[in-house]
Amino acid sequence: MKRASNTRKLAVLAVVVIVALASVGVWYYLAIYMPQYEEERIRLLTLFTSGVPADLDPALAIDLDSLSIIYNVYDRLVAYKRGTTEVEPCLAASWETPDSMTYIFNLREDVVFHDGTSFDAESVKYSLDRALELEGPLSYILDFINKTEVLDTYRVKVTLDFDFAPFLSIMAHPVASIVSPDAVERYGEDFNKNPVGTGPFMFDSWSLGKEVVLTANKEYFRGAPKLERLVFKTILEAAARKDALEQGEVDVLWSQGEIAPADLADVEANPDIRTFKASGTAIECLGFNLWKKPLNDSKVREAISYAIDYDTIIMDAMDGRAERVGGPIPPDIFGYKPLALRQRDVARARQLLDEAGYSEGFDISLTYNIESLERRKVAEVMRNSLGEIGINVKIKGLDWDSTLDELDSMEHDMFLINWIPDYFDPDSYLFPQFHSASLPPNGANNFGLSDPEIDTILDDGVMTTDPSQRLEAYHKAQERIVEEMPC
Repeated sequence: MKRASNTRKLAVLAVVVIVALASVGVWYYLAIYMPQYEEERIRLLTLFTSGVPADLDPALAIDLDSLSIIYNVYDRLVAYKRGTTEVEPCLAASWETPDSMTYIFNLREDVVFHDGTSFDAESVKYSLDRALELEGPLSYILDFINKTEVLDTYRVKVTLDFDFAPFLSIMAHPVASIVSPDAVERYGEDFNKNPVGTGPFMFDSWSLGKEVVLTANKEYFRGAPKLERLVFKTILEAAARKDALEQGEVDVLWSQGEIAPADLADVEANPDIRTFKASGTAIECLGFNLWKKPLNDSKVREAISYAIDYDTIIMDAMDGRAERVGGPIPPDIFGYKPLALRQRDVARARQLLDEAGYSEGFDISLTYNIESLERRKVAEVMRNSLGEIGINVKIKGLDWDSTLDELDSMEHDMFLINWIPDYFDPDSYLFPQFHSASLPPNGANNFGLSDPEIDTILDDGVMTTDPSQRLEAYHKAQERIVEEMPC
């Protein structure tokens, strides 16, 4: 079984943080401007993008600002049930699995594209084939597809190269969006600026660097949206986003990271704003480069994990908006295993360093992307914690691109960075980060972890479709990963 591995995403929505084998779950944060006297808001919803959307072609997009818009313009064969990680029918009314590598989708017959052309099996084949042929930054997600065949007008068969249990979850990903073949041919290279799908909202206009406007698809097969327009405004600065929310210039901010942590209390206290919090689905970790001394010594890694002041990270660096979990999969994802949390023990940390031959400590660097104020605070807590056992930490703040360059070249020592799953399945958390096939430059295993036992477990987990066997495999994988301590 040969698999392509992940590239890095460019932004983050919600975060669950893993710190040296003890995870911190950061709350998903949603703030909504609520004055009821403004009747216009019944018809118009203004959101924001924290970056400039780069591409509205689902076969080519990678940044989350673009993908947020794509989700509203396009549909996919399946979708996630609201508030869950389970898939349900969307453009496919149902599906059959004659064998574990074959899926036959029975398509809805009441769907049209925004340009008035018909949705059918030919458009599904066109879209999936096109996404693979263009080789966009996320096309690797579909690499396991062997071929897509039209059986009749509203039936399409997808054959896989090998058994792949998360297949339906992947088909809910934006890269698997169904595009209008007529629109692609009509607009050519400009299709990315003139998206045409079947989704609840239709593309209206794009003022580059300012806003993207969508209008309601009143013929939407799931029922017309209650909102007449969605406006995605580009607001790059966190302070400006907060001001825009408080003044009613935008209606919704999502993700705690889009507001400066120091401003969250003010937002929550504002009577015109309602806030909602829930656990997130991304992962952030303190990672160790196992290719470098002294981090290649498990006793050193264990000493660091005992030395870190987790309570201060949660209460000060994260303002009490987090909780710890014990492994690399967050609680709301299938495959999660509740693992023991390591408690701080400075004496034990010193003992382990002494046993490893580093009783006098050592110098080491901790890399993070300088755009994240919260991550800077976490790094400072870690520096202070490790200083207590003689480890002198140099905090190394780099811009995002330079951070990724350093990680992919394996020049780093320790690092703080997030992981966003491509699809809600344990495979998307573990294979790209911990399988040896994902070592740079092929993937995001920037820990340098290469463990045949982990590789075998992960391969077995993705190829079996029996839920109980998958659960057992991913529980074993997490136990082994925690034992190896790459993070």
